[in-house]
Amino acid sequence: QAEQYAKEAMATYEKMGSQYKYAQILAILAEMELAQEHNEKAIQYAQELLDVAEKMGVRQFKRDAYKYLMTAYGGMQNFSAYYDYAEKYIPLRDSIINEDVLEEVNRLKVEYGAERQAKENELLKQREEILQLELTRKNWWISLSIALSVVLIMLVSFYYRNRKLKQERET
Repeated sequence: QAEQYAKEAMATYEKMGSQYKYAQILAILAEMELAQEHNEKAIQYAQELLDVAEKMGVRQFKRDAYKYLMTAYGGMQNFSAYYDYAEKYIPLRDSIINEDVLEEVNRLKVEYGAERQAKENELLKQREEILQLELTRKNWWISLSIALSVVLIMLVSFYYRNRKLKQERET
């Protein structure tokens, strides 16, 4: 029954012109046939998947088609065809894995760079805040020193003025 639903979905996607979904259904059908050891049917679906994958230029579908073909031919004891598809499947699989790994490495580099930049920005912000606090503290001490100096000068001048006035009264 699942096969029937998959075939109906495949017909619908074909009418809609959705090649990607159509290819996904072909892959599902090929896997189902392989699971039931219906290797000849699996080969038909896998070959059609390969044709669609080549037209679309989707390497993942092409890889999957090679894998299904390799597995089906291996199940039929056709080792020549099995070997031919294994020679196509393995390098393509490895190439896709390498691309995925490179994409992940680049994503991590970008993510790490952004994190590092954010940390550096945070450190700079903290340093700026510390410098601002130190500057505020220094300004406070300078203002206090100036105020005390003014008060001291006033006291000294008041003292000398009073002393001078006292001396003038005595003379």
